[in-house]
Amino acid sequence: MAIQSVIVKNFRNYESYAVEFRPGVTIIVGPNASGKTNLLESVYMLAQGSSFRVSDKDLIARGSEWSRLDGVFDGSERTLKLKLGQPKTQKSFSIDDSTYGRLSFGLTIPTVLFEPDDIRLIGGSPERRRVFLNDLLNQSVPTYKKSLSSYNRALKQRNTLLKKHADSSSLFAWNVIMARSAEEIVQARQKAVAEINDQISAIYGSIADKVHHISMEYQTQIVSENYMNALVHRLERSLDTDRVRGFTSVGPHRDDLLITIDGTPASISASRGEARTITLALKIIEVAMIQAVRGQSPILLLDDVFSELDGVRRKMLTSFLSDHQAIITTTDADVVGKKFTQLAEFISL
Repeated sequence: MAIQSVIVKNFRNYESYAVEFRPGVTIIVGPNASGKTNLLESVYMLAQGSSFRVSDKDLIARGSEWSRLDGVFDGSERTLKLKLGQPKTQKSFSIDDSTYGRLSFGLTIPTVLFEPDDIRLIGGSPERRRVFLNDLLNQSVPTYKKSLSSYNRALKQRNTLLKKHADSSSLFAWNVIMARSAEEIVQARQKAVAEINDQISAIYGSIADKVHHISMEYQTQIVSENYMNALVHRLERSLDTDRVRGFTSVGPHRDDLLITIDGTPASISASRGEARTITLALKIIEVAMIQAVRGQSPILLLDDVFSELDGVRRKMLTSFLSDHQAIITTTDADVVGKKFTQLAEFISL
């Protein structure tokens, strides 16, 4: 499903702005702080129902009480309304003639974001790699987002009780809720990692024109055939330590991905170019996995990533984008534009 247009009102730095997108590549050019990323965010919000950067209240323009986004996707109209309120910002969606409080899995539009932080996925923090998996699974496993939300709510409640030095009986119910959701999260992540491993070496080779064995291993503190029970027991055993620290020390929110190149951790041995090639391969796989499940090509949002890539990887990414609708932001039109010549539409901010 392609996006055709967006109108933003009182959104971020925009009072009112309208933009149209072509089926192929649209390049948004402008200096830093001109609102390029905000336009990508508006597309993402309409497609996915939430921001990839901030909470809802921070999306409303300063000095305004409300914000509105209107978009057209293959002739289907959808509107997102935000209104400041207590205790939280009110949010509603309209899709054609129906209104929703949130977007369920079936109402979302597949969208893959590629931003500069993704380039640092290999050597960055474990959280960056967990975010990659969560983004992939939120759009490819219908129940994943619900499980992750349930887990995070229970984790937040458990951490609050830990800071109050609650006893084990007060924590038990939250341990069970956490463990039930955690089992679903970890199983989905492990399955995704296995699927990635089947493809990543070949895709890496096609980008770099070199043969290397790339592998991913999901690292978790709980290794058991009955993950749920094992995590409950581990949470109970770690209570004293967690109470002192004031946070929960075990669970999928602490897991990581070990990415290796030819058997050596990529964070240690991969060159800058190799790390970027691995990241590109992972994003390509993300697109393919989402497309296979959803039956439609995701909209690709690329936020100033061309400046992070060298000529070889820019050329490869340009070739890949030719089969998808893509919206690209850049501060330098020459960096991106010469890769697409007459194939792209330019928007200047």
